[in-house]
Amino acid sequence: MTTEKKRDWSRPLRNPFVIGWLVMLVLVLSVNLFMVNMAIVTNPGLVKTDLDHAEQSVAQIIRMDRKLESLGWHLELNIPLLTQNERVPVEARIATRDGHTIVGDKATLFYYRPADKRFDGQVEMIRNKDGVFTGSLKLPLKGKWDVVLEIHKGEDTYQLGRSLWVQEKGASKTAAETGK
Repeated sequence: MTTEKKRDWSRPLRNPFVIGWLVMLVLVLSVNLFMVNMAIVTNPGLVKTDLDHAEQSVAQIIRMDRKLESLGWHLELNIPLLTQNERVPVEARIATRDGHTIVGDKATLFYYRPADKRFDGQVEMIRNKDGVFTGSLKLPLKGKWDVVLEIHKGEDTYQLGRSLWVQEKGASKTAAETGK
């Protein structure tokens, strides 16, 4: 005669599989609560509070881009490789299809750090005799930055946006710089 062991299912919390699943559930929920808390506390500034104004701004930018294209013009923004805390020269202009420069009235380069809005700022650019705007840019932190060039010509405002990567100061040279 064989004696069969009967499982006692009246105490599921003594089962190692149930304990494992409960630990995993508590761990996942804890991590999610921590991430939600960090998103609320740090507030990276990615939320727009004035959506009507933002929608009008986007529509105006699209209109101005179409006008620029219909005139056969385009914006040029020349920014060299950026390194943390190093000042670099920046050039901007409105150019025709033939490469001629259209003289604008005023240019401003806005820079934004998506991760932390405390470092946002702007550079007022100076117009040279040939119509090219120049300025210098120094970004304090490594990582991703967004820049928006805004050139005014008469009543019109033209904008160009880009994302940039700033290298850590003292970082090794890239393959493009070493020629490899």
